[in-house]
Amino acid sequence: MWRAVIAILLMLSSSPAAASTTHTIADDPGGIVVAFIAKYWQWYEAGDQVRIEGRCVSACTLVLAFLPNDRVCATRNAEFGFHSASLGPEGPYSEEGTQMLWMFYKDRTARVLAKHGWEGPSDHPELLYIDAQEFVRPCKWEDYHDGAQ
Repeated sequence: MWRAVIAILLMLSSSPAAASTTHTIADDPGGIVVAFIAKYWQWYEAGDQVRIEGRCVSACTLVLAFLPNDRVCATRNAEFGFHSASLGPEGPYSEEGTQMLWMFYKDRTARVLAKHGWEGPSDHPELLYIDAQEFVRPCKWEDYHDGAQ
């Protein structure tokens, strides 16, 4: 798994940067970790902004690892949903995958998770929803009026 992540990051870092834009995340259920890493790396490289407007669950939460906090904001109804990694949608717990997720999370993300009872890589199959504004700044008026997509 690590080799795939490194290969994707190396491939993307040689891609030409597009013009900066603002992306809106609204009710994203997550998915394949490597796909989110690739997407967020592109957004990072392009200098993009992110606005969280609803739930950002599972692999979607990696936005906290790849985009600097000053480029991410959250509305009042925004939530992040965390759980341990698994091998597919109905697959068993993946210790290696969960350790990788925790490696990507910044110290602040790990501190907020610990404050809510999850203190490190472990089997946590239930979703833990946390107000997104505990992780990132609240969105301001200008975050909505910049030609966002």
